[in-house]
Amino acid sequence: MHVGMFYSRAAHWLVYGAAAWAVGCATAAAAEPATTLQRQVNQAVDLAYEEPLRGLATLRALDASPGRPAEQHRIIQAGIGLIAADHAMAADAAAAVDALERLSKEVGPLAHADALLVRADLEMEMGDTIQGSRDIVAAIGGYAPYCDAAMAADRLRCNDFDWFYANMFAGVTLDSAATRGTAGMYLQTAGAIAHRADRPDLEARAAIYSAQVAQEENNLEMSDRLLQRADVLATRSRDASAQEFVKMFIGFVRQDRNDLAGAQSQLEAAMAIASGAGHARRMVELAAFMSQLDMRQGRPERALQRIQRAMPQVEHGHLEGLKQQLVTNQVLALLQMHGVEEGRRVLRSLLDTLDARSTAADRGEIIGKLGNALAAAGDEDGAMKLFQREQQSLFAGRNKQFERTMLDRQAELGARQQAERRAELRRWAALGACVVALLLAATAAVSWMRLRNRRLARANDALRDQSERDPLTGLLNRDGLLRGLRERGRLDEFAGTLLLIDIDHFKNINDTLGHAGGDAVLREAAARLQACVREGDLVVRWGGEELVVAILSSPFDGDALVDRILHSLAASPIAFQQRTVSVSASIGYASFPLDGDAAPMTFDEALAVADAGMYYAKRNGRRAAVRIARLPRELLVDLGGLPAAVERGASRGSIELRVRRPATRDGAFAAAGLPAAALPS
Repeated sequence: MHVGMFYSRAAHWLVYGAAAWAVGCATAAAAEPATTLQRQVNQAVDLAYEEPLRGLATLRALDASPGRPAEQHRIIQAGIGLIAADHAMAADAAAAVDALERLSKEVGPLAHADALLVRADLEMEMGDTIQGSRDIVAAIGGYAPYCDAAMAADRLRCNDFDWFYANMFAGVTLDSAATRGTAGMYLQTAGAIAHRADRPDLEARAAIYSAQVAQEENNLEMSDRLLQRADVLATRSRDASAQEFVKMFIGFVRQDRNDLAGAQSQLEAAMAIASGAGHARRMVELAAFMSQLDMRQGRPERALQRIQRAMPQVEHGHLEGLKQQLVTNQVLALLQMHGVEEGRRVLRSLLDTLDARSTAADRGEIIGKLGNALAAAGDEDGAMKLFQREQQSLFAGRNKQFERTMLDRQAELGARQQAERRAELRRWAALGACVVALLLAATAAVSWMRLRNRRLARANDALRDQSERDPLTGLLNRDGLLRGLRERGRLDEFAGTLLLIDIDHFKNINDTLGHAGGDAVLREAAARLQACVREGDLVVRWGGEELVVAILSSPFDGDALVDRILHSLAASPIAFQQRTVSVSASIGYASFPLDGDAAPMTFDEALAVADAGMYYAKRNGRRAAVRIARLPRELLVDLGGLPAAVERGASRGSIELRVRRPATRDGAFAAAGLPAAALPS
């Protein structure tokens, strides 16, 4: 496991140390009951890293105490949500989000910010990095008026743990080539929060992730200085969890730089600290990582011994994901030792577990590793089947790296086939005395290779087509849309009309009809939407109940289209098993370039504009379409904060919006802040 992979999944480990935050304020607030409660909540979240069910039970018992004010329920529900999200307990996390949203009506925006934090944590855990990044940035925007020293008006209500964690989370999730500078700023803020609170353990974590940003920028000197600083801070803190975490991360950095001996030394040091502290979960994690390092060093026997020692520890507690990792490594080690039959036996059991319990993104990642190992062990047919399953899993998880991964797999197979072809020709050449037999065999071999290559090409074409379609609705998925835009040159300079459509109250539909009924509603809504557009327009299931329409011809009458869509969705209820449900949608849309702004926008910026319109529609009654006709370009600097900026700008008249609802008898519509009579029809 190299450091980039560790970093991409590091959000899962943020809570462990950060959860122990004790609000060390030297103010009168330190004696307040809410502060004492916050310590209890943070301790429960800390406990939950090793024993999540016990941590949840502790917080639920606290929440059940009679007479608690709403503010205290907010603090407890935020803790419950973070525990559930970190351990992929989707139902518990969603319940906490709902509770926090209800509490926001009593205690204000902080509860909504807590809900966004929990939601982002769960989305990242389930592989939805795009929405997770949006929600964590929005959460920071919600905390800032209470926690940011430059703007806070009510600092006593700020929970420094949430403020620290949100900034750390944003720094981790936004680390990409396009947003690395922003990620660095969030991490610096997190480090400053920890430093002011005299928490070297947390400051060490911020330094570790800042070191990773520097490494991604190829600034190895800065990365090394930050790693050294993190090690010093962790040692000073006397906190075992921080020390083992820093040692573990430095081990991954050494491994990524091909210093395998240095990596081994750091991981062994982390294991010694975790063993002394009795951190069972961390010990299992380290065993999984060290067994991978063993295999990389050509020592699969040692890897198997390490796995066998760790396996009994995952049979209790909430460690299913770690068990899958250990079994995956076990299969890889067996295959590396050329035990193909034994490896296949364990592999079948692992695949059944993956199908039942893992997320699509995690499943695709693991299956890809196993496919490579099967191919290296000589089982090309088994490898091909696994690569096909990997592609399907990555598609199901809406992983943005799908296309790149698929092309990598094709390149690997192509290179392996070429090597196999050369080896076959060399073997036949050694039989020079049998020239006729050689020619016949070579001809047969080449024909067979050509036939297999054609079959592989057809299979890849079919998989690519399948991978770009949503299996539920038959619409394009994200990858299909992005490929279509890329082929037309519209990713970097989007021109046309873009609609983002969200089915209103979809959770209530699921609660009323069940998930099968929700699926039926989505299929029917997709069919009605498809009937409203022209052949050649791109209609996409973007994710969940969100749909996208991209019209690439310009000029285009977007108003007429949204009228058709609003009317079509609301025209008649959708039936499912003798029950019916009325459906409406909130739509955000715009035609690009915007009025009075000829400068091009990227597709991501255009989508953020449509998303802001959709958000405005949902906040102002739903069952409507909001067109953003004009807005100040400087708002595009912070795409995550664009919905809130549009809301403010609409109220002040600095942003031009048009609001449409399903047609009334006279066909009138209204725009934000203006009477219908003052608008063009």
